[in-house]
Amino acid sequence: MPAFPSLFRRRTAHPPLARAVTWFLVAVCLALTLMVAALGWNARQQWLANAAGATVNLASSLAEHAEATIKQSDTVLREVTDRIDSDGLAGDRLRRLEAVLHARVAQQSQLHGLFVYDEGGRWIAYTRVPPSPNVSNADREYFIYHRTHADRELHIGLPVRSKANGEWILPLSRRLEHADGSFAGVALATVRLSTFDDYYRKFDVGQHGLFAMSTGSGVLLTRRPFQAQLIGASIAQTTVFRLFSEGKADGAILHVSPFDGIERQYAVRRVDAYGLMVLAAVPTEEILAGWRARMKLQAGALLAMIALLVCGGYFMTRQIRLQAVARRRLNESFAKVQNLEQALDKHAILDISDIRHRIVHANDRYCRISGYKREELLGQDASFTSLECQTPEDLAAIRSTIESGRVWRGETCNRSKNGTKFWLNTTIVPFFDEGGTVYQYVAIGNDISAQKEAERKLLQAKSLLEQSNRELSALSRLDGLTGLANRREFDAALATQCDPATRGRHPLALLMIDVDFFKAYNDQYGHPAGDECLRQLAQVLLRQLMRTGDLAARYGGEEFAVLLPDTDLDGAAAVAERIRAELADLALPHVGSPLGRVTASIGYRVAPADANVSAADMLDGADRALYAAKSGGRNRTQSWQQAQPAHQAETPALI
Repeated sequence: MPAFPSLFRRRTAHPPLARAVTWFLVAVCLALTLMVAALGWNARQQWLANAAGATVNLASSLAEHAEATIKQSDTVLREVTDRIDSDGLAGDRLRRLEAVLHARVAQQSQLHGLFVYDEGGRWIAYTRVPPSPNVSNADREYFIYHRTHADRELHIGLPVRSKANGEWILPLSRRLEHADGSFAGVALATVRLSTFDDYYRKFDVGQHGLFAMSTGSGVLLTRRPFQAQLIGASIAQTTVFRLFSEGKADGAILHVSPFDGIERQYAVRRVDAYGLMVLAAVPTEEILAGWRARMKLQAGALLAMIALLVCGGYFMTRQIRLQAVARRRLNESFAKVQNLEQALDKHAILDISDIRHRIVHANDRYCRISGYKREELLGQDASFTSLECQTPEDLAAIRSTIESGRVWRGETCNRSKNGTKFWLNTTIVPFFDEGGTVYQYVAIGNDISAQKEAERKLLQAKSLLEQSNRELSALSRLDGLTGLANRREFDAALATQCDPATRGRHPLALLMIDVDFFKAYNDQYGHPAGDECLRQLAQVLLRQLMRTGDLAARYGGEEFAVLLPDTDLDGAAAVAERIRAELADLALPHVGSPLGRVTASIGYRVAPADANVSAADMLDGADRALYAAKSGGRNRTQSWQQAQPAHQAETPALI
């Protein structure tokens, strides 16, 4: 060992002591190495555990997106089958149906197309022109399925290339039946596989990250990176799929892929509503990048400590030697100290300041990372590079600590000469003279800029995930046509308002609104015009509801509901009349109505302040009042009290 020959060479004067020092140093170095290795391993496990939560959340976000996309498409498909069941496909009804198909495809970007096929697979109504006049889809998997299965539930088929334009699509279909229940054809909505791929692109999981969606039986529907030859293949026998599908794994697991040999952290979430499974996989290499950077710093510090220990042992052994030899060895030790300073310069940032906090020494690494020459730093305040990044209060707290003789440890943000920021994990140690007075301060720091950047990216990914969740939550509460609250949102609000703990001792009013002769309006002007009529009514409701707690919702079809907290009978009557009058004043033409314009009938029910009432009672009362308004000639408002038969006494619970 030529670096330290005197430490390990046998001496006749005191060989037992020299050997004892040698073995002591070996033991200490081994202990330090094992300690750093154990701490590093624990940090690695914690790093993976923290990343597991993010991977599970990512898989949950993908599953929610898949469910929302399919649910929106199935809602359109239900509308198509309901129209066919109620109106048929004869004459003008077929043209109106095609107009509706085109409108829905234009409204929902995930839809590639909407199609209706007869029992022979021939194209009846469609939003994309067939590739040839006599083309038939009777050979498609979804068509064969519905022809051989009597149920009319949604069927999610295997991805195929569209016969219309060759694009990869996911078919969603429902069975059509004749009046006698026999097979009449298929209604098909095709979802672009690119919809899922575009959403997956929002998340950065590295070059070897993986997203996939499959059926519950393990048939692959889509993946990112997209590989056409794998679509429709079975992954049921893969280890990850079996562990999650059999319930043997939960949360996130680590697994080495047998295909590319890359270890990834996998998380799988089910979409129970449609029997699907969504997978997110992040490479372990990507997850542990920050941990490896930190371990390199710790390894450098460990090497520096071992070097210090070896040098200390070297000096101890030299004290045993004769005085004549000691002077010569002192010169050798000085050379070793210089080597140690060079080694320290490779792994740590060092500066020394005097009692006035003026820099008197800065090592080469400090000069390199700050961009300043040593002569530019000497004489400057010790906080020279951190003045723009830290508050005066923080700097005052640091100086108060070290001036009192205590060691300060913490993270500091600094700015280099070219304006870029860099972060240091810094320890500042005060040094004392023989009289116990502080005469200088030594600051040692490690560059943790890479760790800070990794933390920033993690927070950014978390922010994107939270934003996606908020957007999905908003979509689930609104009606797609009118922008009002949907029925589920309204039912939840009504139940909350009917709870005595929420309502307190305040009245509550419920209005049910129905467009008069709306079926005749649709038959006369077509469904797109009917949709526009409903949107006009929705705007009337929004203009008339001026309080924060008021809620308007599309309850179903042409029927709307309005919830008015803290509103008595007179207030409900006034709001109902304003809504009826404004809609009538719009003078929307309606040749199918005796009045020649679009009108609405409104029924309402009010719960007094001292009444306990259920949501079902409120809905029943408002609905009865609406029926009475319809029976009384339409284009009018009616309270539940007015709608009661003369021989029935009004109960004190509701008005």
